[in-house]
Amino acid sequence: MNHILADGQSAWHFMKSWAELCKGKDFITIDPIWDRSIIEEDDPTMDQYSLKRITSSHLPYTYDSALQEIVIHFSVKAVAKVKQEANSNREDGKTVSSYQALCAYLWKLITLARNLAPEETTGFNVVADCRRRLEPPVPSAYFGNAVRILTATSTAKDLEERDLSYAANLLKSAIDECTAETIRSHIHRLKENGYSWEWRANDVSVSSSVHFPVFENDFGWGKPVAGRSGFSNKTDGKITWFPGSEGGGSADAEITLNPTDMQRFQKLVTSSAVVGYVLYILPTAVVEAA
Repeated sequence: MNHILADGQSAWHFMKSWAELCKGKDFITIDPIWDRSIIEEDDPTMDQYSLKRITSSHLPYTYDSALQEIVIHFSVKAVAKVKQEANSNREDGKTVSSYQALCAYLWKLITLARNLAPEETTGFNVVADCRRRLEPPVPSAYFGNAVRILTATSTAKDLEERDLSYAANLLKSAIDECTAETIRSHIHRLKENGYSWEWRANDVSVSSSVHFPVFENDFGWGKPVAGRSGFSNKTDGKITWFPGSEGGGSADAEITLNPTDMQRFQKLVTSSAVVGYVLYILPTAVVEAA
């Protein structure tokens, strides 16, 4: 499903509905909501937005065969360990979520693996669901795109030398700034200027979510074994998240890097205080976090 049509929330709504029909249901449990005026009071049409301005240069969804991919499985225990470390030096009383902690952990390790100069800047681009952040909140069944890309930035030196709570705090601050007011302002800019986003060489970007209902989609041949994405839209420094098959808050991360950085990254992961040992490695390079 192309992202022009729907975001991750809607894509998994579609998958779950499809699975229900495949198992013989006469109707789906949750009907999609198509009403665009829920988000924008002017009842926008696609012509008012940036689709008419999109050219092939805006769609770099091709696969670089030189890239390598690793899949890391974070067990429930590993997730708890990362979250504890990310919250170890917080003074504001606010807790970093498990997801924010995992993203911060991988941002830090990928930056170390890239061996950047101390003064170089790196960003972490995270996708935030705007539905529950709008006022009033938008129903989860809203079908379409209701997400924003938010970016946290740091120098390589700070990210590498400071503890995990530093990176986690940067991510949390960026996400916390996604409010109803800033979302409305973002929609206005989209209508005025169209969509524009530039991939930067030192950035790490994330898509999908550990919260999507991957394992609720039984098409009639049993529970899914795992969630994985295809080869499209993979770039150097791309992380794609899925919930882990064991449940309980476990998580899988698909990570794409160039071969040189991937070698260093695997060494960092397997020697990390958080990831104590490798349980298994498949031809697709799957590493399990203890």
